[in-house]
Amino acid sequence: MRVGKPARAVAVLAAFLTIGVQPAASTPDLPPDYQVLAPVTSVAPLDTQRLEGRVDRAWTASGLGVDKGLALDAVFSSPESEVARAAQSAFMPASTTKLLTAAAALRTFGPEHRFRTTVTRSGNQVFLVGGGDPQLTTFSTPRAINADASLVRLARRTAVALRDASVSAVRLRYDATLFGAPAEAPFWKSDFLAIGVVAPITALSADGGRLNPPASPRSPNPPLTAAQSFARLLQQRDIQVLGEPTPAPAAGDEMAVVESAPLADLVEHLLLTSDNTEADILAHQVGLEVLDDPTFAGGARATLQVLEELGIDTSGIVLNDGSGLSRGNRISPERLIDVLRAAVETDPEQLWPVYTGLPVAGFDGSLASRFSAASARPARGAVTGKTGTLTGTSTLAGFVSDRDGQLLMYAVMTNDVNTFAASPAIDDVLARVAGCRCADTTVG
Repeated sequence: MRVGKPARAVAVLAAFLTIGVQPAASTPDLPPDYQVLAPVTSVAPLDTQRLEGRVDRAWTASGLGVDKGLALDAVFSSPESEVARAAQSAFMPASTTKLLTAAAALRTFGPEHRFRTTVTRSGNQVFLVGGGDPQLTTFSTPRAINADASLVRLARRTAVALRDASVSAVRLRYDATLFGAPAEAPFWKSDFLAIGVVAPITALSADGGRLNPPASPRSPNPPLTAAQSFARLLQQRDIQVLGEPTPAPAAGDEMAVVESAPLADLVEHLLLTSDNTEADILAHQVGLEVLDDPTFAGGARATLQVLEELGIDTSGIVLNDGSGLSRGNRISPERLIDVLRAAVETDPEQLWPVYTGLPVAGFDGSLASRFSAASARPARGAVTGKTGTLTGTSTLAGFVSDRDGQLLMYAVMTNDVNTFAASPAIDDVLARVAGCRCADTTVG
């Protein structure tokens, strides 16, 4: 986790602006007085004309293509964007969809919520029951997000309980029925599992559904793969497992449990790494809690319902999943700004991980290798954002601080582009904003 839970909206904003960040593998070439995410020194009107001029000089870059949109809105200002370019048009969002998923999950469950993986026993049958923990792992790593939620810990507790009951041999069953079918979305490409883009979305999986963690290929049957690992761990603790693990509805009494990290940590990890599997699992959890429909479609509908409860107009949003892998998703830059505004203004007590989890330009997560060109240098450390990339699509949404300390929310979206050209062109747009002295000195 990157920051602790704040007490008030102002404290939330301060925590976001002053957070310390570990640099990427190579140390950026920055001036000695450069401060990552510098604190806001004032909240004053912006010189919109100057800001627009700087944006427009970068907005004509060929790499951005023709199908593009942008919205820039100062934090704690009026809801209208200071700069808007096709801001109400709907674009394919790719992984910026995860901002909606994160907000809906936090609003539904709260940042302290934990998901439980349990073991029950009926006679000589032991049931491994999936609770939809997206970060359940086989072997824990100290200080990692899933350090407390591991199959090895669950096996240890199960073995102790079995020995206390004088049971030394069991048949292992597993229950992943918390989520509904299908486990794979119909719009996924056929090679997604093989190349590790995403795993089947199930209520029981370990290591992100990977076959040989940390390698990337995903199991076609994550519940079975997790149960097989659990069986081996029980046998290492002198509990004989008879036969192969088989699926069955859970029965009997609970005998062991492990809990996930708090949802705040899960959301921060999701946004930092853009984890597709984690996003769709959380969307299924929202679908289950809000509509009793833990499916891709149910999660999407529930997400929109929760966003509406936050006062966000969802009428122009098309949502098919929680990860953004669907090429049928459509969101406008203004709606992405609305989600960010909800996190910092409407409900910061619940939604603060939506912005504390965002990668920092040039430093970490999915932005570690971005903003590397000399022209993009002013944005390094001054921009945070959620990336979105699919073939022909590059998007970015988050926060940017200009040279006067003015904090703005932004969303830049491009479709029908060469992503290798569009992404650095987006970086240049935000560098123009970060390098702007855009406070309106004529006011006050």
